[in-house]
Amino acid sequence: MLALIEAAANAGADMCKTQCWHPDHMVRDPAAVIQGGPWADRNLAQLYQECWTPFDWIPAIAEAAAKHGIEWFASVFDHYALEVLEKNGCPRYKIASCEIVDIPLIEAVAAKGKPM
Repeated sequence: MLALIEAAANAGADMCKTQCWHPDHMVRDPAAVIQGGPWADRNLAQLYQECWTPFDWIPAIAEAAAKHGIEWFASVFDHYALEVLEKNGCPRYKIASCEIVDIPLIEAVAAKGKPM
């Protein structure tokens, strides 16, 4: 992840975005299996467990972005992730497409008074 931030900065990017969610908060049915596509027949909960950005990486991501002169921000998926990002000084938020109907989450993010 940190090498990607450096590469983005070297390529002229002025921002980098990560996604912030915890795998335990992403799936209602831990036995759900993906139907079709490149991950067909994979357990959805296991896939989320494999590909999440651990919350303890967030400070290093922010530090690497600052070191390379670019801003970092995150897609936020739930209230818990929002609080983790707030504790780490996230300056702006993206609402993930799948959360665009989560009005309580959007209201919570808007209440932070930051660009979204």
